[in-house]
Amino acid sequence: MLPATLKAVNVNMRWPSFSFFKNFVKTLHFRIYNDGMKEGKGKNRNPVITTKNGDDGTTGMFLGGRVLKNDERVEAFGAIDEAISSLGFARSLISDLKIKAIVENLQRDLFIVGAELATLKINWSKLAETGQIVSESMVLKIEELQESLYACIELPKSFIVPGDSQESAVIDISRTLIRKAERKLIILIKNNEVENPNLLRYLNRASDLAFVLARYLDKNKPYNKLH
Repeated sequence: MLPATLKAVNVNMRWPSFSFFKNFVKTLHFRIYNDGMKEGKGKNRNPVITTKNGDDGTTGMFLGGRVLKNDERVEAFGAIDEAISSLGFARSLISDLKIKAIVENLQRDLFIVGAELATLKINWSKLAETGQIVSESMVLKIEELQESLYACIELPKSFIVPGDSQESAVIDISRTLIRKAERKLIILIKNNEVENPNLLRYLNRASDLAFVLARYLDKNKPYNKLH
């Protein structure tokens, strides 16, 4: 039986952070056009993808500024990008509509994380004014979901070898990518480059949620225990 928290998951409803995401996309489009992208001509009105601005090894940051493409901040939101894509692969394999909805909303939340990581500290207050930052409510939401899913499974007292199903295997890859972003974030925090303490809390909870999601997907299979 599903706990009340999971029963309440509406497969057509997105988490509150999605409203932030819509504004983020509008702002991002504005930044893209002002960072050198030009609108296509004729019937193709899409932005031109190849700007050549990064040919010097730098990349533009959200709300302004440029850094090297191997900067720790770029490494952090690059790992988030990897996690979002990996979660998309997992979602394409999952048949449970409620779990698909949870995974998609996690992807959408990670866009908010990525936007914040892609914003230099000097511009963070501008981003905060828009409300497009990781909030305590986002942290509490996935914490509640993780606890609800955890109540539905029984874990062995040993490590689990990933790969009992395609769905859980890809979720486990996503989990490691979120952990990768968390490690990069800690470097930024040590360098006093991060203003929002909810960023670290969110990534820590998100990786826990991914772990439990993978185990939930395999709850009707015998776990492949290490010992």
